[in-house]
Amino acid sequence: MSFDEIQILDAAVDVDARDGIANLTLEAVAAQAGISKGGLLHYFPSKDRLIESMVSRCAEEWRTIVDTNYEQTAPRPGRLARSIIGHCLGDAPCWTEELRPRSAAVFAALAQNPSLIAPLRVVCAEIQNRIAVDGLPKHVNDSDTTRIQVGGFHGSGAVVL
Repeated sequence: MSFDEIQILDAAVDVDARDGIANLTLEAVAAQAGISKGGLLHYFPSKDRLIESMVSRCAEEWRTIVDTNYEQTAPRPGRLARSIIGHCLGDAPCWTEELRPRSAAVFAALAQNPSLIAPLRVVCAEIQNRIAVDGLPKHVNDSDTTRIQVGGFHGSGAVVL
Protein backbone atom coordinates (compact mmCIF):
# COMPACT_ATOMS: atom_id res chain seq x y z
CA MET A 1 0.00 0.00 0.00
CA SER A 2 1.40 3.38 -0.97
CA PHE A 3 1.84 6.34 1.32
CA ASP A 4 -0.99 8.12 -0.51
CA GLU A 5 -3.37 5.19 0.02
CA ILE A 6 -2.53 5.07 3.72
CA GLN A 7 -3.05 8.84 3.99
CA ILE A 8 -6.44 8.54 2.27
CA LEU A 9 -7.54 5.63 4.46
CA ASP A 10 -6.50 7.54 7.59
CA ALA A 11 -8.51 10.52 6.36
CA ALA A 12 -11.53 8.28 5.70
CA VAL A 13 -11.32 6.91 9.25
CA ASP A 14 -11.16 10.47 10.58
CA VAL A 15 -14.21 11.54 8.55
CA ASP A 16 -16.13 8.43 9.62
CA ALA A 17 -15.27 8.99 13.29
CA ARG A 18 -16.13 12.68 13.14
CA ASP A 19 -19.17 12.73 10.83
CA GLY A 20 -20.45 9.15 10.61
CA ILE A 21 -20.60 6.76 7.68
CA ALA A 22 -23.62 8.50 6.14
CA ASN A 23 -21.49 11.62 5.69
CA LEU A 24 -18.42 9.79 4.45
CA THR A 25 -18.19 11.23 0.97
CA LEU A 26 -15.29 11.08 -1.42
CA GLU A 27 -15.21 14.89 -1.34
CA ALA A 28 -14.99 14.96 2.47
CA VAL A 29 -12.24 12.33 2.49
CA ALA A 30 -10.26 14.16 -0.21
CA ALA A 31 -10.52 17.41 1.75
CA GLN A 32 -9.43 15.68 4.97
CA ALA A 33 -6.49 14.07 3.16
CA GLY A 34 -5.51 17.37 1.53
CA ILE A 35 -5.76 16.02 -2.01
CA SER A 36 -8.07 16.53 -4.95
CA LYS A 37 -11.06 14.30 -5.51
CA GLY A 38 -9.36 13.14 -8.71
CA GLY A 39 -6.31 12.11 -6.70
CA LEU A 40 -8.52 10.09 -4.39
CA LEU A 41 -10.34 8.48 -7.32
CA HIS A 42 -6.99 7.30 -8.70
CA TYR A 43 -6.71 4.93 -5.72
CA PHE A 44 -10.36 4.44 -4.75
CA PRO A 45 -12.78 4.76 -7.69
CA SER A 46 -15.88 4.53 -5.49
CA LYS A 47 -17.06 4.97 -1.91
CA ASP A 48 -17.64 1.22 -1.68
CA ARG A 49 -14.04 0.53 -2.74
CA LEU A 50 -12.81 3.00 -0.14
CA ILE A 51 -14.88 1.42 2.64
CA GLU A 52 -13.84 -2.07 1.58
CA SER A 53 -10.19 -0.98 1.78
CA MET A 54 -10.81 0.43 5.26
CA VAL A 55 -12.23 -2.95 6.28
CA SER A 56 -9.33 -4.82 4.64
CA ARG A 57 -6.81 -2.79 6.57
CA CYS A 58 -8.68 -3.42 9.82
CA ALA A 59 -8.87 -7.15 9.04
CA GLU A 60 -5.12 -7.30 8.46
CA GLU A 61 -4.51 -5.47 11.73
CA TRP A 62 -6.70 -8.00 13.53
CA ARG A 63 -4.82 -10.87 11.87
CA THR A 64 -1.54 -9.35 13.05
CA ILE A 65 -2.86 -9.00 16.60
CA VAL A 66 -3.99 -12.65 16.61
CA ASP A 67 -0.64 -13.83 15.25
CA THR A 68 1.35 -11.71 17.71
CA ASN A 69 -0.65 -12.98 20.68
CA TYR A 70 -0.33 -16.55 19.40
CA GLU A 71 3.46 -16.25 19.32
CA GLN A 72 3.43 -14.96 22.91
CA THR A 73 1.33 -17.88 24.20
CA ALA A 74 2.87 -21.10 25.49
CA PRO A 75 2.69 -23.95 22.96
CA ARG A 76 0.09 -26.37 24.34
CA PRO A 77 -3.19 -27.65 22.95
CA GLY A 78 -5.60 -24.76 22.52
CA ARG A 79 -2.79 -22.25 22.06
CA LEU A 80 -4.69 -20.04 19.61
CA ALA A 81 -7.92 -20.15 21.57
CA ARG A 82 -6.06 -19.32 24.78
CA SER A 83 -4.22 -16.45 23.11
CA ILE A 84 -7.45 -14.91 21.80
CA ILE A 85 -9.28 -15.30 25.10
CA GLY A 86 -6.30 -13.94 27.01
CA HIS A 87 -6.13 -10.94 24.70
CA CYS A 88 -9.85 -10.22 24.88
CA LEU A 89 -9.93 -10.48 28.67
CA GLY A 90 -6.63 -8.71 29.22
CA ASP A 91 -5.89 -5.03 29.23
CA ALA A 92 -4.43 -5.18 25.75
CA PRO A 93 -2.25 -2.20 24.88
CA CYS A 94 -2.92 -2.76 21.17
CA TRP A 95 -6.57 -1.75 21.65
CA THR A 96 -5.55 1.85 21.16
CA GLU A 97 -7.21 5.07 20.16
CA GLU A 98 -5.86 4.40 16.66
CA LEU A 99 -7.42 0.95 16.33
CA ARG A 100 -10.84 1.83 17.75
CA PRO A 101 -11.91 4.18 14.93
CA ARG A 102 -10.61 1.70 12.35
CA SER A 103 -12.66 -1.03 13.97
CA ALA A 104 -15.67 1.27 13.98
CA ALA A 105 -15.28 1.48 10.21
CA VAL A 106 -16.10 -2.23 10.03
CA PHE A 107 -19.42 -1.67 11.76
CA ALA A 108 -20.07 1.37 9.60
CA ALA A 109 -19.47 -0.79 6.55
CA LEU A 110 -21.85 -3.39 7.93
CA ALA A 111 -24.54 -0.70 8.16
CA GLN A 112 -23.72 0.80 4.76
CA ASN A 113 -23.36 -2.35 2.68
CA PRO A 114 -22.84 -5.73 4.42
CA SER A 115 -21.02 -7.17 1.42
CA LEU A 116 -18.16 -4.74 2.08
CA ILE A 117 -17.05 -6.68 5.17
CA ALA A 118 -16.00 -9.64 3.03
CA PRO A 119 -12.28 -9.12 3.81
CA LEU A 120 -12.98 -9.37 7.53
CA ARG A 121 -15.13 -12.45 7.06
CA VAL A 122 -12.15 -14.09 5.34
CA VAL A 123 -9.84 -13.33 8.27
CA CYS A 124 -12.43 -14.51 10.82
CA ALA A 125 -12.97 -17.76 8.87
CA GLU A 126 -9.22 -18.28 8.75
CA ILE A 127 -8.99 -17.85 12.53
CA GLN A 128 -11.95 -20.20 13.07
CA ASN A 129 -10.25 -22.84 10.92
CA ARG A 130 -7.02 -22.46 12.89
CA ILE A 131 -8.90 -22.88 16.18
CA ALA A 132 -10.59 -26.01 14.81
CA VAL A 133 -7.17 -27.70 14.52
CA ASP A 134 -5.70 -26.11 17.64
CA GLY A 135 -5.55 -29.35 19.60
CA LEU A 136 -8.57 -28.76 21.82
CA PRO A 137 -10.68 -31.77 22.82
CA LYS A 138 -13.72 -32.17 20.57
CA HIS A 139 -16.22 -31.44 23.36
CA VAL A 140 -14.80 -27.91 23.78
CA ASN A 141 -14.11 -27.26 20.12
CA ASP A 142 -17.50 -27.16 18.46
CA SER A 143 -18.49 -24.56 15.88
CA ASP A 144 -20.45 -22.42 18.36
CA THR A 145 -17.51 -22.22 20.76
CA THR A 146 -15.21 -21.26 17.92
CA ARG A 147 -17.58 -18.51 16.72
CA ILE A 148 -17.81 -17.11 20.25
CA GLN A 149 -14.02 -17.12 20.60
CA VAL A 150 -13.44 -15.39 17.27
CA GLY A 151 -16.53 -13.21 17.55
CA GLY A 152 -15.47 -11.92 20.92
CA PHE A 153 -12.25 -10.66 19.46
CA HIS A 154 -12.72 -6.89 19.55
CA GLY A 155 -16.47 -7.19 19.23
CA SER A 156 -16.39 -8.69 15.76
CA GLY A 157 -19.29 -11.04 16.58
CA ALA A 158 -21.51 -9.48 13.96
CA VAL A 159 -19.02 -10.57 11.32
CA VAL A 160 -18.82 -14.25 12.20
CA LEU A 161 -22.38 -14.98 13.25
